[in-house]
Parts: sequence; C-alpha cells; structure tokens
Amino acid sequence: MISERIEKVISLVKKCNFAADIGTDHAYTVIGLVKRGIAKKALACDISKGSCEKARQNIIQSGLSDKISVRCGDGLDVISPYETPDSIIISGMGGETTIDILKRGSLVLKSVDQLVLQPQKDIEKVREFIEKSDFFIEKEFILKEEDKFYIFISAVKGKAERPYTQAENFYGRFEECGDIFAEYINYEYAKVKNVIDNIKENSDSNPLAIQKLELFELKRKLCEETIRCL
Repeated sequence: MISERIEKVISLVKKCNFAADIGTDHAYTVIGLVKRGIAKKALACDISKGSCEKARQNIIQSGLSDKISVRCGDGLDVISPYETPDSIIISGMGGETTIDILKRGSLVLKSVDQLVLQPQKDIEKVREFIEKSDFFIEKEFILKEEDKFYIFISAVKGKAERPYTQAENFYGRFEECGDIFAEYINYEYAKVKNVIDNIKENSDSNPLAIQKLELFELKRKLCEETIRCL
C-alpha cells in the first residue's frame, strides 16, 4: 500500500514523457507515475544496491520493466545530460543532500521542466537554492503523517512573479493547507522557543552560542509574524 507521502509526491508531478526518481528505494513513486499515465517512462535511481534490487523486483512484479529502468549510483550522476528527463523527484533526503545532488547535476537540470522535492530538514536552504537557480517554487504542500510534518515543493523553470518573503523562505507559502499549516507553524514556534530557552540556560557567551541564538531569535520573530497572518 502506497503511503500518503508517496501519494502526494505522485500528485505533484506534471504529466510528462520521462520522470526520474532519485533515491527511489522501493520504486513505488515511479510505478505509480507510470501506472497512472502521468509519466510515459521513468528511471528509478538509488545509491544502495539493496534498494536497487528491491526496486527492480517491484517493477518486474508490476509488469513495467519495459517502461521503468533501474540505475544504481549517486544522485544525478547516473543520468546522461542527453537523456532529457522532464521531471526530477528527490524525496526523503536532507536539504543539504538534496542541494548537493542538484548542484552536481547542473547539466542534467538544463533539460528538466519540474523538480518535485520533499526535503526532510534544512528546507529553507532548499528554497534559497531554488530562488537562485533557473527554477521557482510553483506550489508547496504540507502533510502530517504519523505525527510528523512533511513539506513538498514543486518547482518549475522560470522566475517567480512574487519572490518569497524572509518568513516564507523559512516556513513556506501554503495556499491550500489551512488548519494543518496552523498546526505546523505553532509546532515550529514551540520548537524554536525551546531551543532558545536551552541556549540561554546552558550556553556560555561563546561566539557559536551567540550566533545560534541570533538565528533562532530570528526564526522566532518570523514564526510570530507568520502566526499573526493566519
């Protein structure tokens, strides 16, 4: 059974000829994309040989071996710049890992129309990277599954008509998520406040502690600004 998280990734991918899922694990995302006619063909990529084998077996069982290929390797290194994937999916990795994959695959990205990303942390860094690239964030979505919040980003080629504010860069721009976003931002506020209290209570006045405190004070201010706009 496909999880809500994978369902959301699938729902964000635009109809295309060729999609590539980086860090595919079981290949459920690409199987869903091809079965539903969202992608005509797909590539399932993973750095783990074990994951590649699981993906290969699931693709065979789904009867899609003629439409989905499996490649074992690091990030976009397994894709030739001449293969022209329309959509790249990177789901379930850290933000900095996601950025590193995209940077190293800059030649491949020249032919890509859409990025569907679900970073697990450092999401603001991913947003900053997208803003400085040839893409812009078209939409974001937030999902709560098993008491954990997941952020999904769809980015497309071009420049945004309305750049993200500083608060949106840290906490997103969610136009459809209502109550779940309110729950998320209040959760983030409590988490930030707890970090600030711990720094003040347990840290001396060393430069690293001061720098960290300044960052979290900024995040608290931006959280409060976002909460006032709910």
